[in-house]
Amino acid sequence: MRIRLLAIAGMVPAVATLVIFHQWYRQDLHDISPWKGGGMGMFSSVDSPVSRSVSVFGVALDGVEHQIKHIRPDQLRIVEELRAEPTIAKLQKLGCSILTTDWWLNLDSASPTPASRLQPFQTGDSTRVKLQTVELKVYKLIYQPKRRAVNSALIKHARVSDCSI
Repeated sequence: MRIRLLAIAGMVPAVATLVIFHQWYRQDLHDISPWKGGGMGMFSSVDSPVSRSVSVFGVALDGVEHQIKHIRPDQLRIVEELRAEPTIAKLQKLGCSILTTDWWLNLDSASPTPASRLQPFQTGDSTRVKLQTVELKVYKLIYQPKRRAVNSALIKHARVSDCSI
């Protein structure tokens, strides 16, 4: 009976230790945010899903590179998942979704750059743009205490040009 009580009492710290090491493993090797999956170290880090960014660039068939700033709501959900736990599979999923979207270059816009005129819907005087490649990058903020500076660091990237897989 005494051995059984000791075994049960020892299980709680063992399981808690296992959870902590699993969280550290996922943070270090899989770039999961400290705020996700247990929250170990979340208050001692500037790295949270809110402080991560996803940049998306598409290259059209004519070779012009466009920064994708406007995306559909279903694509925005994938971006939110990427910010919390970036994986190559999620980058591929978002890249294929963007690659297969009908994009329109708004010619009516007063914006000087074509990047801010590319939209996933047709408005006024616009022309259809077909993308051949999508490049996605996920960045996180890092704090450098010696310099007292916050910088961004690339944590995952992918280039998608074929979605037939």
